[in-house]
Amino acid sequence: MKPIYLLLMTVAVLFSGLSARADAGPKPHMKFTMVYKGNQLQKPLAIYQLGYDSEDAEVAKDTLHDRMQKGPEGFKCTDPNDCRSTAYSYLPFHRLLFIFENDTLLSPLFQKTAFRSHYLVTVYNDHIELKNQTSWFFREESPYPFLRSALITFTTELSILVMLLFLFRYPMKKEFLVGAIVGNAVSLPVFWFGIMGLFNSAGGWLGGEVTVVLFEALVMWILIRKSEKFGKILLLSFILNFLSVMAGGAALFISLFLA
Repeated sequence: MKPIYLLLMTVAVLFSGLSARADAGPKPHMKFTMVYKGNQLQKPLAIYQLGYDSEDAEVAKDTLHDRMQKGPEGFKCTDPNDCRSTAYSYLPFHRLLFIFENDTLLSPLFQKTAFRSHYLVTVYNDHIELKNQTSWFFREESPYPFLRSALITFTTELSILVMLLFLFRYPMKKEFLVGAIVGNAVSLPVFWFGIMGLFNSAGGWLGGEVTVVLFEALVMWILIRKSEKFGKILLLSFILNFLSVMAGGAALFISLFLA
């Protein structure tokens, strides 16, 4: 077996033992914008997002608050008007539970409609109205998660690629690097703002990663004038992307302890 294959396979095996849940990429998300109407209505003491197995279920099976100690999953409100939940997977149906000082209100049943769903929740004295305001095309509201992911991706992949190019004395180093830069510059925004919006589950992440690996391998293969076998470049692209995901996971893991 050639040294490049042995090294890359060894690195993949070593890193595959890490938890794949600790990635820093985009995850399924719900945003709730609350509007309170009614002269006597006070702001709630607490808000919960409840999950149900079926449309007819009367008892909630999941409360996203229970997941908050396990990682990035959970339901949080920055204030009574802005609440968000994040989960690797959601149950099919949901309700919002509002607890007031002298009363409780339960929202109508709703379903997740996109990878990043957005709902307008109007709370009256005696009932709640919920409207889906999710854009048809997924867009991350804040640029910071994307910029953080881009920084980790470029730093990790280019550093590893430079090391491999010099370690195994690859020719056409410039072409390899240009291919990696161009591939990431194109694939990362498409992954974040395009592919992820077409899926309503973790399948979006998997489908996006497969597309990224194939695209970046193809760009590098074309720029090195097809002097190497495509399978070899595809394996290289897979390892580079795998390591960038693990680097993002490590960054998230550290941030959870420092928070």
